[in-house]
Amino acid sequence: MTGRELITAALRKIGAIASSEALSADEATDGLAEANRMLGSWSADGLMIHYKVRETLVLTASDGSYTVGSSGNLNTTRPVKIVSASILDTSQTPNVERPIRVISLAEWVRIAAKDVNGLPYFMYPDMAFPLLTVNLYPRPSSTAYTLVLWSEKALTEIATLDTSISLPPGYDDALIHNLAIRLAPEYGKAPSEALYKLAEETKSNLMRQNIRPTYLTCDSALVSGGAFDIYTGGQ
Repeated sequence: MTGRELITAALRKIGAIASSEALSADEATDGLAEANRMLGSWSADGLMIHYKVRETLVLTASDGSYTVGSSGNLNTTRPVKIVSASILDTSQTPNVERPIRVISLAEWVRIAAKDVNGLPYFMYPDMAFPLLTVNLYPRPSSTAYTLVLWSEKALTEIATLDTSISLPPGYDDALIHNLAIRLAPEYGKAPSEALYKLAEETKSNLMRQNIRPTYLTCDSALVSGGAFDIYTGGQ
């Protein structure tokens, strides 16, 4: 499905254009802008993002801050959310990857002496725009350390009317019905109850599909047996 096909289908759902009618230039322009606004809104909702991206960055000794985004230290699409992180130690054979904890601003502020070198075990991402900065504690003491980031990226905008939309099964249906709901007021149309229901159902189906369960864990310091790992906070 292309951007043009998406907008045409959405307008037909609300009776704004006839089944054999082509889009006007204004309808196409307005529809594309609204479709991209909707995708931006969906990107802010983690349950509408269908995949997590793994990316790596070789760290510099004694440097605890790195930018992430276009032209940043990690030159990539800026994440909308960092899901998890770890440190890959390449000085060992086989390499060892240790998870680090992503902390909040309040937790980061409570670290009194941040200019300490070692194996990082905390990371604070400031989520600034257009470049976000990840701050590590302790600062890496070796160039053998590589930061591994798992993140969610924004859904790709539709560049032109003839751009193909490449998303997993189910997204086309949700895009058409939800875009129809968003466009209806501009055309003085009142969406039917059936259209509202389809828009909600198709979006909910995707959200259920994208859910990743979070398993309850217990702080290992409260569990008897095993050694406590000072790097990961676990056993």
